[in-house]
Amino acid sequence: SPDGTRLASASWDRTVKVWDVASGRELRTLSGHGTPVNCVAFTPDGKKLVSGGIDGLVKVWDAATGAETFSYAGHLFPVMAVSLGPDGRRVASGSGDRSVRVWEIVGGKDVFTLKGHDALVHSVAYSPNGKYIASASWDKTVNLWDADNGKELRTLDKHTDRVQSVVFSPDSTLIATASV
Repeated sequence: SPDGTRLASASWDRTVKVWDVASGRELRTLSGHGTPVNCVAFTPDGKKLVSGGIDGLVKVWDAATGAETFSYAGHLFPVMAVSLGPDGRRVASGSGDRSVRVWEIVGGKDVFTLKGHDALVHSVAYSPNGKYIASASWDKTVNLWDADNGKELRTLDKHTDRVQSVVFSPDSTLIATASV
């Protein structure tokens, strides 16, 4: 969680679990995905969780009660990664269908779909300043997108194998990537 008191884990047992960091105690189990869960993230205010699963769904949960508040069904293949915008209004989800979808957290409006990868999208990241979304793919590239309009700004293509992860620096000026 943003305040460092809770940890959320996604599991192949089809659940998301929320843990107390200080004691290691399980606080709650969130059940609702019909398949293994690949990823989970807290909203910036810590009030909601967003998870993505093999079922292709992106689910929004109330972090205090564990209640599922919304389910997005836009991806055709497993959801591999989720990332929240710094204001907590939007979530980006990367999928095996080679796309990144951007959704409104409240109401579930599909804002836009980012298409530009030739293989599974394994990682997505919103920049801390909210201006960019980066996506890392098994096509050996990282794409940089405008977070406001979905326009592809740049493709980084210097990896020689699948790109597994992408993250922005705190000041949003650098991108770090990891490959196998």
